[in-house]
Amino acid sequence: MINESNFLICIVLYKQALKSSVSFHSLLQTVNKTIRTSILVYDNSETSQTAEIQHQQTATPYLDIHYIHDASNPGVSKAYNTAASLAAINKKEWLLFLDQDTSLHQNFFSEALLQINQQPNICLFCPIVQYNKIILSPSRFMLGRSFILPSIIPGIHKAKAYSLINSGLIIQLAAFQHIGGYDENFKMDYSDHYFIKQFKIHYSTLFVLNCVNQHQLSSFSDTDPAKVLSRYAAYIVSTRLFAVKAKSWLALWWAFLRGLKLTVQYKQLSFLQHATRLFKK
Repeated sequence: MINESNFLICIVLYKQALKSSVSFHSLLQTVNKTIRTSILVYDNSETSQTAEIQHQQTATPYLDIHYIHDASNPGVSKAYNTAASLAAINKKEWLLFLDQDTSLHQNFFSEALLQINQQPNICLFCPIVQYNKIILSPSRFMLGRSFILPSIIPGIHKAKAYSLINSGLIIQLAAFQHIGGYDENFKMDYSDHYFIKQFKIHYSTLFVLNCVNQHQLSSFSDTDPAKVLSRYAAYIVSTRLFAVKAKSWLALWWAFLRGLKLTVQYKQLSFLQHATRLFKK
């Protein structure tokens, strides 16, 4: 019988204290406090919070908190691969990946454990993830981009039809290793789509859980033009990489159109200048 003790949960932080993480606080409400659960906190922030983590460990003795501070900010892919390595060392069978800003449904873990135990032949489970009542994940990925689904029925689905975001994704360690883990060249953008693309090469099904997690998108909440420009510049790098690796050239055009929209929205040619780099050799 699979339970929380068979998991390693990875929470990736960036410029946020663990105690302020929505993901962490909602996780505390959904895990079984009578079973010791292992968590890797991978902190990409500039400043370490070792003392705060030690205090949190004392406050939540039912958690086994591992903490890694990496000021180089290598991105989420490095964090998730590190989690998989730690899981293997500690003989954990399942991985759960979380961003810092996902609010888990109160029944998330109980629903996940129920389905994992009832579906022994499925190695990837995901919740429905929403932002402002819009389904972010699963999504339909085609023509180089994600298309939002109006609805989705929980249960077994053909993997080839969908893509997923990282946060909330549950995968069996053996399957993760078989795929080869995350491509660490994708620091954030497209890390999920490329990982799921690789998953679909080896596996044909996934399971959508009957619960809805709420997720905050920084790309929608940021309004500072400098931050938005920096975010778009990083997105351009990942889009070029995805286009080459996945042979998805239409992704370049979608990213270019996004740059045009941002140019109009912020009345800054800097966005358009970045957008033109999509097509440079």
